[in-house]
Amino acid sequence: MTDSRPPAAKPFPVDRYTRLTQAWLDIRYQDPHGHGAGVYYAHEPIYGLGAPQCEPHHARRVMRLFQLLRRVREAGGRTLLDVGGAEGYFAKLCEELFGMEVVSVDISAEACRRAAEIFAVPGCAVDAAQMPFATGSFDLVTCAEVVEHLAAPVESILELQRVAKATLVLATEEWFPTEEARDHELAERSSRPHGERSLFADADMRCLFSPYKVQFERQVVPSVASFGDDRAIDVGALRRALLRPQDKLGKGEGHEGIVAFIRKQTQRIEPPRTPTDEEIVDHLLSRAVPVHKLPAPTPSLAWPAWCHMRCVVCQRQLDGSAAGWRCGGCDQAYPLERGVASFVRGLPPFQARLAAMLEERGGEAYSGQGRDLLALAGKLAMDFVPTSHWQRDGSETFESWSAEGDLAPGGRQGVYRSAADDPQLLSPWLGLDVGKGRRAEVSLAVRPTDPAVHETLVEFFWWVDGDGYFKVERSDRKVVPADGQRRQVTFTLPTDVDPDALLLKVRLDPAITPSAIEVFEVRLSA
Repeated sequence: MTDSRPPAAKPFPVDRYTRLTQAWLDIRYQDPHGHGAGVYYAHEPIYGLGAPQCEPHHARRVMRLFQLLRRVREAGGRTLLDVGGAEGYFAKLCEELFGMEVVSVDISAEACRRAAEIFAVPGCAVDAAQMPFATGSFDLVTCAEVVEHLAAPVESILELQRVAKATLVLATEEWFPTEEARDHELAERSSRPHGERSLFADADMRCLFSPYKVQFERQVVPSVASFGDDRAIDVGALRRALLRPQDKLGKGEGHEGIVAFIRKQTQRIEPPRTPTDEEIVDHLLSRAVPVHKLPAPTPSLAWPAWCHMRCVVCQRQLDGSAAGWRCGGCDQAYPLERGVASFVRGLPPFQARLAAMLEERGGEAYSGQGRDLLALAGKLAMDFVPTSHWQRDGSETFESWSAEGDLAPGGRQGVYRSAADDPQLLSPWLGLDVGKGRRAEVSLAVRPTDPAVHETLVEFFWWVDGDGYFKVERSDRKVVPADGQRRQVTFTLPTDVDPDALLLKVRLDPAITPSAIEVFEVRLSA
């Protein structure tokens, strides 16, 4: 019997910026500080206001969350998808406050694992520009402070609208009143992982949201000095500020970006609960969970039966099981790995997808909408070119490298002095294929301050995606004379590493006691 299924199309590669950002976020949501510290460092103040195990600026975060939650209450709905949901805190707040059934997704599978472990919120790893959900799967879709980080933001905003049945709430601080202001910021952006690279202006709303009705307001970004710092927040002052009448909420305060409210249907879907402003604020200010310890087992949560999945490769409906999902059309499998499935795949060119994306929303809302969307996507496009060569006086200098341990700059660029046995010189995030960077040529000189020191050990490390951090098996070491003479030393990564793996960072470890090391050049090559 012959197989009647069409042959699988050659997959498109995931773009380099997205690969690096995904790796960066997986590390951030697993062990950002610790290299085994054992405590999850939270993105939002989930352990309570002032808890040191959370990222800072708690008052500002609470203000942002309150504005979003008020918009969710206005939107209504019984089912919610939060895109870019980190550890699932916002989705959980919506479940607790409004009684909604929620799903939280992120490009980071580790973020989705924390959501399942800490809040029992189901999710999966997705690219917002190509989501595995049937059209209109969720009454409400939320996406806050995410689109500015995406490599394909225009496609992502169209996808957010596609999977929303009734309403999309979109928030970003990187949205400008004028095109001139936006274009000025675009000229200053950088392509670092998870960087703020995709910036919009009010004039972009017509092509992005037509034919749907859109309302928006500027986000209030308060001066938090009057509330105290994170370790001593004046909760009463913060509560009073949050509960000021909304027309006075931002008086005298800064306004950044937007909270946009996109309605696809005018009839509001009533949520199970509709809390007051006071109830929302009190919940935000009092809610806390115990500090989460790592590593923790990720529970296999039941996937909501109402959430229909579709293949991101061929768009057919997926069949689910306890092991994950599989497409009956192209046979693409999306298995659960430690409780979470990943649907992140390479994207076809936007021009090849645009006609189908517009057709799903009923065609062009106005003549030329497709042309405008392509022009906007082109304006926001930004190539990610990984760096593989640094030299002290060249265009790629050592300014982006960091000296760690007791290795400190010694007066001029590329010169470092150490008073300890284990200093480190660390590169920025790279995003280079291992196969193009497994050989490191380093030009350096070591000058001891102790005349009894005649040589020193220098070690070079490669940090490869999936390793968690630098590993000794991903290193090479050489003995270098400590005579002050400049010489070139070649280090080579062991050959057993997948050449298509992503190289995240490299590190130079000179094992020197009171000495100075001068680095002139580092070059990575095949």
